[in-house]
Amino acid sequence: MSDAGFVLFGLGGAGGKVVNTVAAQHNGEIKAIAIDTDFEAVSRLGNCEQHRIGKTRFDGTGSGGDKSGAGMATDEASDLVNIFENVQVAVIVAGIGKGTGSGMLPKMLAKAAERNVATLVFMIVPFQFEGVELSRRAAETEQSVSKLGDIRIICRNDDLCAFSSEATLVESFNRATLSLAEGITLIWKMTTMPGYINLDSATLVNIIRSGRGLCNLGVGIASGPQRTKMAAETLLANRGLGLGSKLSGAKAALVGIIGGEDLRLKEISDTMSSIGSALSMDAEIRMATVLDPA
Repeated sequence: MSDAGFVLFGLGGAGGKVVNTVAAQHNGEIKAIAIDTDFEAVSRLGNCEQHRIGKTRFDGTGSGGDKSGAGMATDEASDLVNIFENVQVAVIVAGIGKGTGSGMLPKMLAKAAERNVATLVFMIVPFQFEGVELSRRAAETEQSVSKLGDIRIICRNDDLCAFSSEATLVESFNRATLSLAEGITLIWKMTTMPGYINLDSATLVNIIRSGRGLCNLGVGIASGPQRTKMAAETLLANRGLGLGSKLSGAKAALVGIIGGEDLRLKEISDTMSSIGSALSMDAEIRMATVLDPA
């Protein structure tokens, strides 16, 4: 797959921030598109191709929680008609529970389906403390896209920001965004960077299409002499972006291992052993390695 065939789409404020972070980390190597009804917010995403929708409905100040209006604005936007042209895999990130992301997501997934684009969707769910109404609206959006898209991953802010109780608001959100960005980036790197144990683009597309339904994302990052053990423990933990007990019921797993040129074969073997022991005996495992000096 060429880099041009793998495209990130950020819907609304939360989605735009995530894809802008991914694009910033790779100096434009990954194409990232941000779409929002808040024109000021999207203008700050300098690493993305920016699309502003709903001017006649919302005056460029956001949707005000109007999910239906955001959906109609998506249909009315002429610059979104061919947005999926020449795209093979679309990674779509949207905050759900409020207006723009919730309204746009079903419409964008329908457009992708018309173009036969493989879709990997990350839905960011509000904190529980934001109230029952937002949780209810997020659940409604989850249900509305349950038969759309190929793979859907629910990312709860309560999990994304499960760091030290001493972390500030800014630190928590920055770390959450970076963790999510790491997971998305690894999927891209598995098909574009040499790693000896490779995953070609056609296989990635087949995995996405065959994995239809809800999936989970886990990220484990570590450095130093005990990095293998520490990364596996983080990945398998029951907190943050750890998978914990979720792995035991998984029917399949796609594993990407990224490291520098000092990545050792035994480290790969030990990592896969730790993950394999948490999976059921009949779970299908596909994996790839990425050697990234950065």
